[in-house]
Amino acid sequence: MPPPGAGRGAAAGTSEDLFSIVIRADESRIARDRWSNPPKNEFVRRWAEAPLNLAARALSLGAGALPSDWMCRLQDAVLQRFSHPHSRPFDRSERLDRAVGLVRRVEDGAGGPAALLAIISHPPLRDRLKYMNFELVRHATWVLRQLRGRPCRPRFVVAVDSYALDSVGVAEEALYAGFMGHYHLGLDRMALARPFLSGLALAETSRHRFPRRFVASLLAAGEVGLALAGGVDTTTRVWYAVPEWLAACRRRSPLAGRPAEVLGLLRGMEAYRAFEAGSPQWARQRSVWRRMDAWLMSAMEEPALAGRGEPSCAETGALAPPADGVARLCLEALGWAEPDRARAVEELADVVSRETPYRARFFRLVCGRVLKRGRPVVLVPVVHHVGDNVRIEVGTAWAWKRLSSGAVEATSALGMDWRGSAEDFALRFVRDEFR
Repeated sequence: MPPPGAGRGAAAGTSEDLFSIVIRADESRIARDRWSNPPKNEFVRRWAEAPLNLAARALSLGAGALPSDWMCRLQDAVLQRFSHPHSRPFDRSERLDRAVGLVRRVEDGAGGPAALLAIISHPPLRDRLKYMNFELVRHATWVLRQLRGRPCRPRFVVAVDSYALDSVGVAEEALYAGFMGHYHLGLDRMALARPFLSGLALAETSRHRFPRRFVASLLAAGEVGLALAGGVDTTTRVWYAVPEWLAACRRRSPLAGRPAEVLGLLRGMEAYRAFEAGSPQWARQRSVWRRMDAWLMSAMEEPALAGRGEPSCAETGALAPPADGVARLCLEALGWAEPDRARAVEELADVVSRETPYRARFFRLVCGRVLKRGRPVVLVPVVHHVGDNVRIEVGTAWAWKRLSSGAVEATSALGMDWRGSAEDFALRFVRDEFR
C-alpha cells in the first residue's frame, strides 16, 4: 500500500489525511494479529496499474451496453461462486410484498418512478461470515429488481482504494478498481495517494466526485445499493461515527461560527498541544473542525497507533480512555456547559457501540439533493442475521414522498406516516433495522 500522501502530491489538509489514521491503526492490528496480506508489487503498480485501470474501464463500458438481465445473471453466478457453499435463499416473505406495494403506491402518487435505495448491513470481513458480503450484494440486487418490477441495472457503492483491496495483488486491485469503479459507483478514499496516471484513469471515483455520481443515479430514478456501515467495524466507528458526532456537537455549540476562538481554546489544553507535537501530519489541517476530528479519531485508535497490544475503542465498541477524555475536552473547547457534556458523551458512547452508524450526513445528502428536487426515494433494508439460523431478510421499507417546509414526509410499508428531519429519520430507521 502506498503511504498516504504519495503519488499526485501531498494530501495535507484533506480528508485523506484523516483516513490515514484508519490505515495506520489497521496496519498495526495486522502486525499484532499476524494477518497475512499478499505483498504489493511496486513494479506492477508503477508500470501496469494505469493500463489495467483503463482496460477494465473499457470493459465496464462494454458491460454497460449489454442487456441488464445478462449482467445481473452473470453477477449472480459470480457472487454465488464466491459465497459457495453458503448461499442463502431469497426472502420472499410478506415484507417484500409490502415493499413492492409501497413502491407502486408512491409512484402512482408521484406520477413517475421513484429512486430505489437498498440499505445493506455489513458483515465481519475476517471471520467465518466473510462470505456474507457477497451474499448481501446478491440479495440486494434481487430485491431491487423485484421492487422495480422490470429489467433494471442496480448499481452498488463499492470502495476501490488500496486499503479496501489490501487482500489482493496489484494487478487484481487495478482491474477491480477500473471495472467496479465505473460499472458500479466506485469510491476511492485514497485518491490523492494514487500514482498520477492511475489517478487520471480513476478520477471519477475520487471522494470529491463520488457524491455527484451517487446523486445523479438517484435523480435518474436508478436502483442503488449501499452498505451503511461502509466497511469494517473500526472504520465505521472512527471514519463515520466520530466526525458525525462532532459535527452534531458543533451545530449545537455557542462557538459554532467562531473557529479561531475554538482553536485558541484547544491550544490552551496540554493534551491538545501534545497531540499537535506528536502527530503533526494529522494536526496541521486547514480547518479547525478537521483538527478536532483528527484528535478524537486518533484517541479512538490510540493503543493501535502507539503499537500496543490491547484493543482500541474502535475495536471494542466501548468508549474508554483516552477517547472519552478527549471527547469531553472537545466539548469544552466548543463552549458546552459542564452539565450538558455528560449527556453528549453518552450519545457518543451509543454511536460507538453500534455495528451500523446512523450516518445522518448521508440521509441529509439524499434529502437535500434528491428529494428536494422532486424525486421520491424508497429505502429498503437488506439485513443479515447471525446465530443458529444465519439468514438475510428484507426489513421494513420506507418511502420518502416529498419535502414539505423543510420536513421529510414519509410512509412505511406498514402504512405508518411520518414527518420530520432527515437526521431524525436516520436515528429511527437505523435503530429499528440495524444493530
